[in-house]
Amino acid sequence: MNSMELMELEHKTSDAIQQAKALVVNDQKSLEQANTWLGEVRRLRKLIVETFKPAKRKIDEAKAELLIQERKFDEPLRQQEEIILREKISPYLVEERKKADEVRKQAESEARKKQEDAALSAALDAEKNGVPTIQIEAILDQAATAPISIPKKEVPKADGVYMVREWHFSIDNAKLVPCEYHTIDEPKIRQVVRALKEVAVGKIPGVKVWYEDAPRKRMAVGG
Repeated sequence: MNSMELMELEHKTSDAIQQAKALVVNDQKSLEQANTWLGEVRRLRKLIVETFKPAKRKIDEAKAELLIQERKFDEPLRQQEEIILREKISPYLVEERKKADEVRKQAESEARKKQEDAALSAALDAEKNGVPTIQIEAILDQAATAPISIPKKEVPKADGVYMVREWHFSIDNAKLVPCEYHTIDEPKIRQVVRALKEVAVGKIPGVKVWYEDAPRKRMAVGG
């Protein structure tokens, strides 16, 4: 590919675009002119592809070689990085988070018990002082529902590494899954509609079927 080839392509492309802008299809003759233009443009586009193909092939080959060299050095490091994260850092941090959760739950349980004991003591005093039952029950209910504030236990941290708690699921019984979680198989519906055409109208409940006419280019025989 040289400068002369590029200049020729630029000239042909510019001419084709100007012709396209001037085209108006309103009778058989203009329809044939438009069809002729399409044929010429198909040949021009093929010429463009063929013109750039050798240069693109060289670039692709060079890029492929660079990627091979890149992976040669990077892949062993990536594998070791994954091993360190998955087999060494992750188990340690998971265990530390588990310990922190256990400590927090224990602290919450103890704080809740103290709160309930204090409420029970206050309720007994209120009962001795003749406080109405409804007020005593309110004291106990408040203790049972009052939030517990526990300082969060810090877990070990590593620069550039953090733990994310990912939630997963599995389907135990597909028949019990609500309809809003079902996915409609649109590719299968499209396949049926294209195969049956007008026969598909009204065949699948909840699915509207229609057609749209659209122009297509014929492949040139012999290129």
